[in-house]
Formats: sequence, structure tokens, C-alpha cells
Amino acid sequence: MSRLYLLPMLMCSLPNGVLPAGQDLPRGQIIEKVACRDDTSQTYALYLPSGYTPETQWPILYALDAGARGSLPVQRFKEAAEEYGYILAGSNNSRNGPVKIVQDAVNALIHDTQERFSLNQQRVYLAGFSGGARAAVLVGLAAKGKIAGIVACGAGFPPDIQPGVLMPFALYLAVGDEDFNFPELRELEKTLKGLRVPHELETFSGDHEWPPGHVCAHALEWLELQAMKSGIRGKDASLIEQIYAKTIEEAESIEKEPRLFAALERYAAAWRSFAGLKDVAAFEVKMKQLEISRDVRRSRSLEKEAAMRQKSADDELSRLFDDMAAGGDHPFAAQKLKAGIARLRDDAGQKTNEARRLASLRVLTRFWIALNEQTVLAFERREYTSAALRLEAMSGIRPDNPQVYYHLARAHSMSGRTKEAIAALRNAIAKGYRDAATLESNPDLAPLRTQPGYQKIIEGLKKP
Repeated sequence: MSRLYLLPMLMCSLPNGVLPAGQDLPRGQIIEKVACRDDTSQTYALYLPSGYTPETQWPILYALDAGARGSLPVQRFKEAAEEYGYILAGSNNSRNGPVKIVQDAVNALIHDTQERFSLNQQRVYLAGFSGGARAAVLVGLAAKGKIAGIVACGAGFPPDIQPGVLMPFALYLAVGDEDFNFPELRELEKTLKGLRVPHELETFSGDHEWPPGHVCAHALEWLELQAMKSGIRGKDASLIEQIYAKTIEEAESIEKEPRLFAALERYAAAWRSFAGLKDVAAFEVKMKQLEISRDVRRSRSLEKEAAMRQKSADDELSRLFDDMAAGGDHPFAAQKLKAGIARLRDDAGQKTNEARRLASLRVLTRFWIALNEQTVLAFERREYTSAALRLEAMSGIRPDNPQVYYHLARAHSMSGRTKEAIAALRNAIAKGYRDAATLESNPDLAPLRTQPGYQKIIEGLKKP
């Protein structure tokens, strides 16, 4: 993804005398679709805290999802936004893809909310997931100091951009332990630590996804503390004590489970977060005690092993797919790829070697997402043979997914492979596909409609 530039006017304060609209929108509930006034094709999910009034200036968190699911991050951040007084706005248009899609979505989102609501211009924040996280970083860099902080989930900086000492925003990173970008964010954490720029990394139990609500709450709490440290909001002793007490309670609970490595990370995050706001000597004591524990050493070793296994397995799977896509002895190459995927699926399902399990899960998820994005692009370019190759590989990763076989039928149909297309439809039906109306209306399947096999499938779907 190349650089994304915002129009500077969108980040400026509203003119004096302009009363932001927004009184007509309900408070304390998620509105899944608010149309931008200047471009109704651009919409966003919105959450206004129940106490919102235009007489007060409010911090706002803009959310960019990789798949244009604006309401998903708003839902995840909702509880914390209500507690700490944030407006949430999640774009329903921003997604992975051409830069212009993201640029138009971000500009429309910012412009509309600036006109509608009373915003604290010093406390504008971004959150993003996967490609949306990388887009959020690009926006933060382009905005040149007008974004106070970013919550980057499941990804960090774009590959062609490196963080620097003059990073103009605080950065909270969140990633699941099964996320294929886990090693990337661990490395980014080390880089940011060396640069001594405001940052934090929180890991959670999960896949490549938006973090759960409690992690989103931690992110907003961290942004509150950073705002006090930087002076863009006044120090609130009561709020500091509230977050401090909650943090200690959570860390002690994790330690008692016992998940000592996770407890160490929570204590270390608290030590960094509250430094300069409270006495953090107690956190230092806990950290020193946990650092020497066998559980922590074992967890660090597991992370390192999982990262090494992941890289090796990812390289091998990519090579096997490239060999198949290159042509030559296609059946043999396809069989080798299928066997490689099967091995990873077996490893992902075993319970004896956690590093191998994590590595396999991460590789299969990354490969699935990459193949899916390539398949969409292949359909757009009418490269149906290419789409079919990728869908065949996807069927090996998630063999019970009926949509894979449905789209495979489309690709084979448009390639003139009637027999293979009908076989793919039969597989889709066997896996649970039941949408006869779509099969009859999709023009990609038109070449099949005179075939007895296709007609029999439709008849079967229509039977009561």
C-alpha cells in the first residue's frame, strides 16, 4: 500500500460560531450506518456516549477495518468508550485494496464527524485492524501531529515505512497469539523500545482479529494516561487511581491463575504506563520476581521457536504453491501442495507441541487470507484459471467451507471446465450450500444451466 495523504483542512478546528450538528442522533447505542452528508455513498458506524452534549469537546476514535466492517470495532470499543467518554466512528467503506478507497473513506469520515460533533482537536485517535492498522499508521504520519494516538491491531507499519524517533503519535499494539503477524509486532515492539517513543504491546489469546473488549479497554486507558503525560488533557487523580486499581487487580488475577508470562507483561505495561503519574516501585519488584521464573523462560523460548517454525513453514508452503502455479507437472505439484497443507492442518490440531501448533495455525491463516485476496483480484481481472488454482488450495485449508466450492464452480464455469464446475457445486451442496436463487441468477454459472448435472442440483435444492 502506498502513502496516503489527507487534505489538511479536514484535520483543522471547526470555524468559530459553527455549532456542530449531532443532537438528532441517539446517545448510548450503536448506529450501524450514518451517511456522510457530502457523499452519501460513504457511511460509518457511530457510538455517542450517553452523556454527549455539544457544549463539551470530546475525544474521538476513528476505526478502520480491513473488510469495511465499521460496526465491529465500534462494538469492541463501546463499553470503554462509554466509561471514558470517547466518540467512536468506524468506516463502512475503508478496506484492504487500492489506496484511493481508504483515502476517500478517511477523508469523508473525518470531514463529516468534524461538522456534526463537538470534538477535542487535540484528542483525535485512530484504530485499525490488519490492513486498516497499516492505513491508520499512514494517516497518522500524513496528519503531521494531529493524530494523538493509534491503536494498531493485528499489524503495524507498512512494509516500506520504518518507525522513527520523531513518530508523531503514541502507538498501542494488540495482537493474538495465533495471529500470523505476531512475530512482526514483537519485532516492532523491540524497535520502538530502542527509539524510546510512547508505545505498548498487548497480546491476547486469539487469531487474526480485532481484540476482545477488555483489550480495547486497556488501549483507551493507556491513551488516557498518555494524554495526561503529554499535557493534552489535565491530570485526573481520581481517574489515575481508578485505572491503577483495575490494573493491579487484573495483573494479580493473571498471576494467580497462574499465567506468569502474561502477568509479567501486564506488570511491565503498568510500570511504563504509570511512570511519572504514580510510584511504580511495586511493579518493579513484581517484574524482578517473575523474570527469573521457569514459566517465563519457557514462554519466551516457545515464542522464539514458534516464530522460527512459522517462517520455515511459510517459506515451504509458498514454494509449493509457486511450483504448482508455474505449470509443468501440475498434478504432481498440486499433490505436493495438498500434502503440505494437510501436514500443517495436522500440526495445527495436535496438542503436544504448542510452538508447532501456533506456527501451523498462523501459516494456514496467512495463506488463506493471501489466497482469498488474490482470488478476488483474479475474478476482477477475469483470470479464472488463476482464481481456480487459488480456490483449490483454499479448499485444502478449510475443506468444510461451502463458499470456497461455490466460487470454485464459478471459476471453472467461466474457464469452460463444465465437468469440474458441476463437481465443485456438488461439493458446495455437500458442505451445506443451499442458495438456489444465487445459483440461478449468477451469470458466471450461465454456461452450466443446460447441463443435466446442474439442473439436478437445482431441483434438489428446491425440494421441500
